[in-house]
Amino acid sequence: MTPSDNKDRPLALLADDDPVQCTLMTRALLAADYRVLAVDNGRSAVAGVLSQAPAIVFLDVQMPELNGIEACRAIRNRLGDRAPPIVVVTSLDRDEDIADGFAAGAIDYLIKPVNWTVFRHRVNGWLTTHRLDQEAVSTAPRTLMVRRDGLILSDSANRAATTLELTLDALLEPGLAEQLQLCVRKVLKSRVPASCSFGHWSATVQAAGLDRVQIQVRSEQQHAAASNDLVRLAYLEPRTELPNRHLFTKTATEALIEAQLRGRRLTLLCIAPEYLKTAGSPRTDVAVRDSLARLVEGLRPFDGLVQHATTEQRASPLACIDGAYLVVLVQDPASAAAKTSLVANIVAALEAGVPTVAHHDKDQTIGQACFPRDGNTIESLLQSAILATLEVTTVAKTDAKLADDLRDDLGAELSDALDRDQICLYYQPRVCIRTQQVLGAEALLRWQHPLRGPLVARELLRIAELTGLTARVTGWALRAAVAQAAAWSSLRETRIPVSVNISATQLARPDFANELIALLAEAGLDPALLEIEVGEVYLDVNDAISAQLLELRAAGVGLIVDDFGHGRIALSALRRLRIDGFKVNHATLRELQVEGDSGIYDLAASIARVRHAVLIGKGIENAAELALAASKGCDQAQGFHICQPLPASDFARFARAAIPTAAAG
Repeated sequence: MTPSDNKDRPLALLADDDPVQCTLMTRALLAADYRVLAVDNGRSAVAGVLSQAPAIVFLDVQMPELNGIEACRAIRNRLGDRAPPIVVVTSLDRDEDIADGFAAGAIDYLIKPVNWTVFRHRVNGWLTTHRLDQEAVSTAPRTLMVRRDGLILSDSANRAATTLELTLDALLEPGLAEQLQLCVRKVLKSRVPASCSFGHWSATVQAAGLDRVQIQVRSEQQHAAASNDLVRLAYLEPRTELPNRHLFTKTATEALIEAQLRGRRLTLLCIAPEYLKTAGSPRTDVAVRDSLARLVEGLRPFDGLVQHATTEQRASPLACIDGAYLVVLVQDPASAAAKTSLVANIVAALEAGVPTVAHHDKDQTIGQACFPRDGNTIESLLQSAILATLEVTTVAKTDAKLADDLRDDLGAELSDALDRDQICLYYQPRVCIRTQQVLGAEALLRWQHPLRGPLVARELLRIAELTGLTARVTGWALRAAVAQAAAWSSLRETRIPVSVNISATQLARPDFANELIALLAEAGLDPALLEIEVGEVYLDVNDAISAQLLELRAAGVGLIVDDFGHGRIALSALRRLRIDGFKVNHATLRELQVEGDSGIYDLAASIARVRHAVLIGKGIENAAELALAASKGCDQAQGFHICQPLPASDFARFARAAIPTAAAG
C-alpha cells in the first residue's frame, strides 16, 4: 500500500495483519492529520521504514514473517538513533511483551482495544517526546564501530574519527581503551556480548561482523537518565504524568492479595473528566499536569489510599487509566461509618480538584466499585467503576443525600404510576436519509406525572435508580415495546422494527437473553422486528454481557450500538457480533465542526462499512445538520427535524403518511 496523499503531513507506518484493526487505526491516523503507509507483516514494515522514513511506526506484536518485536529490533539495528519512534501494539497486556518491546527499542506500547478518544493526543505526545530526545542527543550513549585492531570505523560523537584513522587508544582514556580492547578480542572470539567498566564509564560490546564490533559507552549520569526514561515510558501516562494502567494494576493487585489474606475490603473510585478526552495544546497540557499534581497533594493526607510508586518520583495515590479515567484505590476502614466519611471526603477532594479547562462544562460522575462485592480482580473492579461513571442513571452526590422520606414518596409515586398506566412509551421514527422511508422506531419512556407534568426517559430512570425500581421499570418497558411491535407486525403497512435501550444491569443478568427470547415467542413476534440498543462501552465489558449479546444475536434479535465513538472501541466484540447499526450523536459532529475536525464521524462511517452495518445520525435538529450527516456517511437519521417522539397511534399515522416503509427481515 502506498502512503496517502498530501506530502506536507507527517507519515505514519502501520504494520498489522488484522484488516479490521488496520482499517480502524488508518482512519484514526488520517483523522489526526497523518499520512498512512499500511503493511501486513514485519518484513514489509522494516522495508517501509528504510525506504519511506516515516515520522512514527506502529507494529502489531503478532504478525507473520517478522513479529512486531523482531521488526522493531531489526529497525533499531539498521538505523540506531536515527530510527523513528516505534510503538508496539498488543492485545495481551503482559509484562513480558511490554519488557520485550522496550528492550527491542520501542518507545511505548498500545493495548487493544484502543481508546480512540485519546489516541490522537498520544500520537502527538510520542512525536513530541521523540523530538525532545533528538534535541537532547548529548545524553545518549556514544556508539562506536571498531575493527579488531582497534581502528575506529564510525563514532556517533565524532564523525571525523574515521577520516583521521583514530584508534581506541587515541580516542578514549587509556584505562577504558585497554579494557575495551580486551572485550573486543573476547567478543570476536566467542560471539557473545560482553561489558566492562572503568572509573565512571561503562561499555557494552557486541559483534557486528567477522572482524568488527559495536561499542556503546555510557557515563554514570547517562545510565541514571536512561533508567529514569525507561521507568517513565513503562509506568507513567505521558499526558498527565500519573501512574498508568500497567503500574496501577501491579500495585493494586498486591493490595488486593493483602486484602484477601487479611479479610479486608477495598473501594475503587473512578472519575472520567471531559478534558482528558480532548487533545489540548502543550500549554493546556502543562496546566492539566499542574492541576493534577495539586490534586495528588490534596489526596495525600487521607489514610488508607493505595500508593503507586516509581523510582523516579514520589508515590502517587492517583492513577490515569487509558488516558481517560482518574482512579483512586482505598483500603476501607473497619467501621461502615468511617468508610462512608472517608469516601465522601475523597469524592469531595476529587470533585474540587478536577481542573476546569476547555470542553469541561458538565458535572463529574464518580463511579465506585467495592471488593469483594463488585469483583475479585483489579480488572473486574475497574470495569465496574468505569461502568458506573458511564451509566446515565448514576446517582449524583446530591441525590445520595436525598432524605429517606422523600425517597419513599418518590418510590410510591413511581410504583403507583406503573399500576395506573401513567408510564407509557413514545416512539421516535428512524428514516432513510435518501428515500425518507421509515425504517425503525425507538421506544422512549414517558411519565405523565399528575403534578410535575410529562417526564422524559432520563428523568424517569433517575428516579427509578434512586428508589430501587430500575428493574421493574426497564422490564415493563421491554414488555410494552415487544407487545407494540407485535401489534404493528400484524399490519403489513406498518411492519416496523422497534428498538429498545438495554442497560448493562439488564445484560449482566445471566437469564436476560432466555427471558427475552421467551417473551418474543409468547408475543408471536419475529425476532427481527426487535432491536436492542446497547451503549458502545458495554460491548465487551465482561464475558457475561458478551454471552447475552451473542445469544440474542443467534436468536435473530437486531443489535444497534448507541453513542458510538465516545468510549473504548471493543474490537474483539466487533469481530464476534454481527452489528446492524451504529448510532452517532449529532451533537458530537456539531462540536467537531466548530473545530474543523470530524474524525469520530469519519471513523464511525469506516467501521460501519467494514462491518456491513448502517450508520445512524441521531439528534438531527435542522436541515443543515441532516445534509451534514448525509455527507459524513450516515444512511439513516432521527431527531426533532424529522419527527419528535410520538404516541403509538400517532406514530402509526406518521408511518402510513410517509413514503412506504421497508419491511423488516
